[in-house]
Amino acid sequence: MARKLDRKLNVIRYLSGAATFLVLLVLVLFAVSNKDQTQVQFFPISDNVYTGPLFVLVFVFVFVGFLLGGVVAWNTGRKHRRASKTAQKRVAVLENDVAAMRLRAEAAEERYAQMSSARPLVAADTVRDA
Repeated sequence: MARKLDRKLNVIRYLSGAATFLVLLVLVLFAVSNKDQTQVQFFPISDNVYTGPLFVLVFVFVFVGFLLGGVVAWNTGRKHRRASKTAQKRVAVLENDVAAMRLRAEAAEERYAQMSSARPLVAADTVRDA
């Protein structure tokens, strides 16, 4: 079973490395193909004009988009993380309650065993039928 898992992990590592290599190759080809100077101006924000290679501008916007997507995804999971933390606290409380109840049940069973094994106060042959 462990060998199958190791083989699967090796295949996943190989495919991940191949995919990473292909993405890097595409990015390098894009950068080499788009070295032309481009002017960009963010008019309402500032009057400054950025002049530089197109690939730098594209990479910057892709990176900013990646970061913003990560922030949105993290913020979306906030509700689930909070619910998980609350559930974990509740489980801990319930586990403590179960442990306490087990101790009480064991003590009650011991008392019952002691009571049932005790000798009766009245002998059975002295009991009169009415």
